Amino acid sequence: MARLRSSCLLRLTRRRRKALTRIAGQASGEFRQVQRARILLAAARKVSNAQIARQVGCTPGTVRKVRAEYRARGMRALSDRP
Repeated sequence: MARLRSSCLLRLTRRRRKALTRIAGQASGEFRQVQRARILLAAARKVSNAQIARQVGCTPGTVRKVRAEYRARGMRALSDRP
């Protein structure tokens, strides 16, 4: 298994994990928000970008982008930029 750089590690507080879990479990939520929440939850479990992409149904580039957006914008990264 590839070693993760510390810059790639994603740590979630209990409150944020709970919020992301709620969003990720929505059957009728906005697709992009649900997908981003699932990406972040998997990233917090130290799953690789390639594995997350396969699980969620996106590209590894999308996973990298969501992780970077979360580091920069926090929970606002779940929403599209205006």
